[in-house]
Amino acid sequence: MNQQKIKIFIRPFLKSLVASVLFFLIVYYFLDSLNSKSNDLIKNNEVISIARKEAQFDFNLNEIYSDLILLSTISSLEKYSNFNQIDSLLDFVQNDFLSLAKNRGFYDQVRLIDIHGNEKVRVNKSEDSVYLVTSSDLQNKKDRYYFENSIDLYKNLVSLSPIDLNVENSVIQNPIKPVLRISTPIFNSKEERKGIIVLNYLAENLLSNAFSSASFIVLNNDSYYLSSDDKSKNWGFMYDDKRKLNKFENDHPEAWEKISNSSKGQFLNSKGLYTYTKYTPGLYLHEGGDIDLANFKTKRSWFILSFIGKDELYSNFNANVNYLYSVTVLLFVLLFYFYSIYLLADFFRFGEGGGYWILGFIISFFASFVPALFIYLLCLLI
Repeated sequence: MNQQKIKIFIRPFLKSLVASVLFFLIVYYFLDSLNSKSNDLIKNNEVISIARKEAQFDFNLNEIYSDLILLSTISSLEKYSNFNQIDSLLDFVQNDFLSLAKNRGFYDQVRLIDIHGNEKVRVNKSEDSVYLVTSSDLQNKKDRYYFENSIDLYKNLVSLSPIDLNVENSVIQNPIKPVLRISTPIFNSKEERKGIIVLNYLAENLLSNAFSSASFIVLNNDSYYLSSDDKSKNWGFMYDDKRKLNKFENDHPEAWEKISNSSKGQFLNSKGLYTYTKYTPGLYLHEGGDIDLANFKTKRSWFILSFIGKDELYSNFNANVNYLYSVTVLLFVLLFYFYSIYLLADFFRFGEGGGYWILGFIISFFASFVPALFIYLLCLLI
């Protein structure tokens, strides 16, 4: 076989290589465009999901606040406060507290605590009922932060606790029970303080993910997990052996730096897509400490965010690229088959059969294998 004929046979190989690259790049550009639009849709959906969760926080906390203020003004409690807190009047207060707990269904405890920190009325919720706690089981709560933060408040102002796990007799309840405590002081007709009302709201509803298909996370101000897909990381601040380890800040230091220094946003880094908002309740809520009615603002806040890992974010795109590679390889296998027949036919037509068919086989093999290998390497780089 002379050099001219070899060039003629190799030329289709070069053409097939150029055609394969063009084919791959065109389809890749098309897939990349579709993926970009898909990611924009995902980003918008996550912004909407976080906004809906924020609205749920607002709705639920306003509902609790309304219950608390209403409860502090019921006639049975006013009578009890005005008549030197006579125990015989407690029956009416107990009935009203029981009625609220039954009708609402989302309060773990409804309590009346006197000015000395003694529980006077406590309604507890079990799995299928609510019940009144006997006087012998009532406790003193004067050293608990929610009593200290609310006993000195002005009328109709409330204290909002962190979301944490319920503790009874200095022991974390098992199974764990996330609660949010909201409390307000009560007064008699002479505006004298007589104690506080405390509602223990079952916070699981706030922490559950009902809106986003992504990994949903709720953090406190110190970057501790209150809710996440990995339940072993939640509530690290409640346990001595987890306090230094189980923090969002440790798992996502770069992301926490951005999230903790802004009120809301969305960004993509090497780990994935983060969408977040810093939720701060309304101005009627009070965290504790000195009160300045003219410039009052709450410091209690939580971070609500969703996270989509980069692998998950680009999973559809990667699957499509792999599919594209498979189709490309199949095309070149077919090319190899038909091109081999074409070369062998030409060799024998020119009377140059014999051992030369091996050369034709090698040329046709490289005409299909090398472009396929190139596409494969390109997929790996992408």
